[in-house]
Amino acid sequence: MANLTSWSLGLALLLSVAAGGCGEEEADDDTGSFEDDDVVVDDDTVADDDTGPDDDTAPDDDSAADDDTAPDDDTAPGDADGDGYDAGVDCDDADPDVHPEAIEHCDGVDEDCDGEVDEEAQDEVTWYADGDGDGYGDPGAAVVACSPPEHHVAQGGDCDDASDAVHPGAPEACDGIDNDCDALPDNAADADGDGIGPCDGDCDDADPAVHPGAVETCDGRDGDCDGLVDDVPDGDGDGIGPCEGDCDDADPAVFPGAAEDCDGVDDDCDGTVDDGPNADHDPYGLCEGDCDDGDPAVYPGAGEVCDGLDNDCDGSVDDGPNADGDPVGLCQGDCDDSDPTRYPGAPEECNALDDDCDGAVPLGEYDLDGDGHEGCAGDCDDGDDTVHPGASDVCDGIADNDCDGAADPSEADGDGDGYSACAGDCDDASADFHPGAIDASGDGVDRDCDGRDVRAALLGDYCFGDDEIISFGDADERLLSGSDATGGPAGEGYRHDDTEFEAAADTHVVVWMRRLMESGDPSPVQDPRLLLLDANCEVVAEADDHVSPYDTNARLDYVVPATGVFTIVSTTAEAGDDGDYLLGLWADAPPVGENCLDDGWTWEYGDSFGSAALNGNDWISGPGGDDRYHDDFEFEGEAGDGVEVAFQTSGIVGQVLLLGPACEVLASAAADPSAADLDLTLDHTLAASGVHTVVVSSVEEIGGTGASGSYTIALDRL
Repeated sequence: MANLTSWSLGLALLLSVAAGGCGEEEADDDTGSFEDDDVVVDDDTVADDDTGPDDDTAPDDDSAADDDTAPDDDTAPGDADGDGYDAGVDCDDADPDVHPEAIEHCDGVDEDCDGEVDEEAQDEVTWYADGDGDGYGDPGAAVVACSPPEHHVAQGGDCDDASDAVHPGAPEACDGIDNDCDALPDNAADADGDGIGPCDGDCDDADPAVHPGAVETCDGRDGDCDGLVDDVPDGDGDGIGPCEGDCDDADPAVFPGAAEDCDGVDDDCDGTVDDGPNADHDPYGLCEGDCDDGDPAVYPGAGEVCDGLDNDCDGSVDDGPNADGDPVGLCQGDCDDSDPTRYPGAPEECNALDDDCDGAVPLGEYDLDGDGHEGCAGDCDDGDDTVHPGASDVCDGIADNDCDGAADPSEADGDGDGYSACAGDCDDASADFHPGAIDASGDGVDRDCDGRDVRAALLGDYCFGDDEIISFGDADERLLSGSDATGGPAGEGYRHDDTEFEAAADTHVVVWMRRLMESGDPSPVQDPRLLLLDANCEVVAEADDHVSPYDTNARLDYVVPATGVFTIVSTTAEAGDDGDYLLGLWADAPPVGENCLDDGWTWEYGDSFGSAALNGNDWISGPGGDDRYHDDFEFEGEAGDGVEVAFQTSGIVGQVLLLGPACEVLASAAADPSAADLDLTLDHTLAASGVHTVVVSSVEEIGGTGASGSYTIALDRL
């Protein structure tokens, strides 16, 4: 119609120009006349209703259906959004997607300008009525719309929209209903894979061991799904099944409460075989060897007493005890069942004991004078405690103090000069030495036995000639090699060193001499001896190893009465002896290493001594006992220190003692002579600070078994 109108208007315009000639150009403002005769640019809008031919030749700029042949470049002033529809028909001329021919979408807009919104929209959705509210709709009640109507959902497939327990994906229940809408009722899955699903009778579909036909066990479950828990049958017919405690359901004689027999079977199912009867309630029942289950004092292992019964059920009456393993038990007359050397018929020993159990101890076995030696042990005078084997040779008028059958050297005149050692002879092997003998002054020999050979009083060359000086606090290693040829206090032919020092009045002088037995020297000094000479070269103090040939040290204490020069003579008890030794001098107080005994070995935590020889002698009757081999070590300890002493022995039956600052015994440990391992460990926590002493000693006197030997000892802090 628009093209026809344009053609009519153009034709009218052409006819008008031809008829009227060149009149004045004016706007074409007709609103619908039949002919359009203007020749100017045709600017009519789409609403151009002329019906005549449009014959204008000027450019036609309308954009509606215009079939004139002139270029048409108008933009149809009534179509603002350029969608081909002017505002007269376009219900939204600002949106090119809205016009009468547009496709309707679900967007709340009347896109096709028919007055309806979202009708027959291209993207409408199918909605299903959900009557039971389970999220799935009835596929037979579908509605197509842009928005869901009330009680409609997008998911269909509900095969029962009246039950919210029925819909796709619902768990299948064993109720005759197709709960999951898969067209198969009661087809619940076999979750445990045992071949039987829950709707087929599996009462626990999470356990593959539980299902109809499974073997029932005693586990607190209904294994075969028959409604009964632990209904394992009673296999042996004894009235009690295995789940009720029958420990052998194949034997009708075995069940809880059955009588226990001595048959190697747990008849009463209490977990113990042959545990009854035990009528007397002693530690053993009849099946465990109790030979009299009516007497609680009779059972295996009971102490055998002398009562005419087999108390220990070993088949013998009154056969014990025999704790010491000797030939006779206590019931047969053993008077000491802890000592295997004492029993009826045993040989009598020299030990002040009734060894043969005859009720009497021979008189000779007693130590009547208390000197530690019995008459049967060689005491030749058991009424005198200075006379016994090993006694010191003392000047007491007794010829044989040591009971060796020979006169004591000190009581005899060995050189025939009329003087014995007890009478002052300082060399009883030479008649030239005795009290009153002529002493040639200045030759270094004391012939008249007065203890000196007077010489010039020069320090370093005072009484002898070695020119050695020592100061307080010094401890020097020396070689004992000089010869006492002057007849000095050590005696002619003795090796010696002499050392001078000065001391003030009232000074407490401590001199200490120790052979270097741990130095590795093959020839250490044996049997050390010390003499202290005053300014007149008179002996004012001396110290030696006393009786024992095993002591390794000598210590001398002296309080100086007046200021002067003193001489220390270091020598041995035997002429000709020499070797390395250590000499020390202190004033006022002894050093660590000289606390309680005389060995002078100083220790620190972590120290150890290996392969030492236990051969010192406890001549002071210390904690080791008289005439025991010993060594002692001193160390500084603090209160609260935990001390561990490890004593490893080789051939020694030994003991370890720990002495406190006052030389009191704080702790001890001793080896068991019958044990294979004789090693010891002593642990103790110190209660006080100060110098402590460790004594290692044999447990038997010198000459006894296991008295001496090599050992290793270590000190550590716990």
